[in-house]
Amino acid sequence: MQKTNFKTRLLALLTAAFMIVMCVPFAAFAATTNPAEREKIVVNFAKDGNATSCEVVENGISPTAPEATGGKWVSDSGAPELTGGESLTWTEMNRWAAGDNDKTAYISYEFKPATKLVYVSYILESGEPLANATEQIELENGATTFSSSLLKKVPAGYELCETGDVNIGTSDTVNVKVREIKKPAKVVYVSYILESGEPLANATEQIELENGATTFSTSLLKKVPAGYELCETGDVYIGTNDTVNVKVREVKKPEVSLTKIKMIFTKADGATSVFATGELTAASEWYVLPDAAGVINLTASEKLTGWTLFQNGAKYAAGEKVTFESLKELAGKNVDKDGVAYLNFYADLKTDVELKNITIKYVEDKDGAQEDVAAPQNNFTAKDEFTILTDNLYDGKVPAGKKLIGWQYKNGGNTTNFVKGEHVKFDTLKALLNGNWDNEGNAWVTLTPVFQDVKSENGNSSSGSSSSSSSNSSSSSNKTTTASNEKQVVKAAAAPANTTKVLPKTGATNAAPLIGGSLAVVALLMGYGVYGLVLRKKD
Repeated sequence: MQKTNFKTRLLALLTAAFMIVMCVPFAAFAATTNPAEREKIVVNFAKDGNATSCEVVENGISPTAPEATGGKWVSDSGAPELTGGESLTWTEMNRWAAGDNDKTAYISYEFKPATKLVYVSYILESGEPLANATEQIELENGATTFSSSLLKKVPAGYELCETGDVNIGTSDTVNVKVREIKKPAKVVYVSYILESGEPLANATEQIELENGATTFSTSLLKKVPAGYELCETGDVYIGTNDTVNVKVREVKKPEVSLTKIKMIFTKADGATSVFATGELTAASEWYVLPDAAGVINLTASEKLTGWTLFQNGAKYAAGEKVTFESLKELAGKNVDKDGVAYLNFYADLKTDVELKNITIKYVEDKDGAQEDVAAPQNNFTAKDEFTILTDNLYDGKVPAGKKLIGWQYKNGGNTTNFVKGEHVKFDTLKALLNGNWDNEGNAWVTLTPVFQDVKSENGNSSSGSSSSSSSNSSSSSNKTTTASNEKQVVKAAAAPANTTKVLPKTGATNAAPLIGGSLAVVALLMGYGVYGLVLRKKD
């Protein structure tokens, strides 16, 4: 075997490398199903076999939901119910869209009709009405029948003459016949179990039947566990046994949509009112938080500097404008049956007291409340030259595929960002507090984490970052401050912030990565063959 020189070996390697490079462009044209790259959301509305759709485009004009006369629009995706006419914003729809394909995602709504009340009167088989024996039940609007299992107030000592469907037609009243229950001679022990067969704790009942009875009507069951309903109604077979299992399932409660937010303004004790209650609805343009001129019940030495939202500790300036959209996430799921949620604002009051101590809390917003993500830093005083912001989060607080890059502080409309491990001076935080500390000189700075995508196995990485706080999408009037140089930069008016990267369309298909990968493997094998032939060439 003759030896090869350096130039010959280099030529072989360059040949293999050239063939690999030629395959790379094929991998660049892959279509995407990544939600982070979506550009359009199609919202479908189905009613009586007919369907309409709206397209929501980021930074575009928001379409409105079709009218839902006689009912409402409901989505299985968990998206809020709609009554028609609501603005379909990118921010709201983007949370619930799914099924991404070619940078387009989808949300489906179905029309659900409204309900109506039916008044039931219990009468004997002879037609004679029973005194004070009535009941109200709620049905879908337009329903012409209902199941007797919905009747929960059959008079004591009576049972339904017939079970099953009761016809009401278009009427809202109906008479239901009952008969006296014959005196029993047999005791049957009923145990309530789930559809899976698992028994419910302390869920038993005794019923009395005629001697020799082999079946009984479910109308005799009066102790169905609260929050559950019978899986089947009618006759239950027991044979000669005196025990029987009856299957039940959880009753699904209808979800109530948030329609109004009521704001309550008090001192920190939560009891001393300092302003009348404010209200916001989806139709409201905004609400201005009370300023010093509008509050009551303050002493001469107390000065209003802003407001703190009790539900999550968010800070707002006196006189700041808030909207229904900006507050509805903070309302969480605490909505009453009328669709009203309550938010408590505590007045931030300042007297002539110097700031003595700062406590730094590291939290994330979760279901309208705050949850610690790292140990708080206590007792940061003016005597300390600086403090170091933590980079050590509790286990499980870093989302999968993310890494912590810093912290964010929000006070009213102002947002300040810090990097993790940053050395922060006492005076820096004092300036951000803007005089918001208590009468003992204590203050609290609440920081939310900012995360960034980490590199994946194929070497790609995302440069986007995200904060766990829902307040990261600031309005065009918000100010963002970088704490490291303590200079304020005022953002120009812009559309709502969205950190999702939008890549240009390429028109490629999912076959491109497969073709590119196959060619890369072939190139490697050919390059290796060329290299081997050169090295092993005989005289």
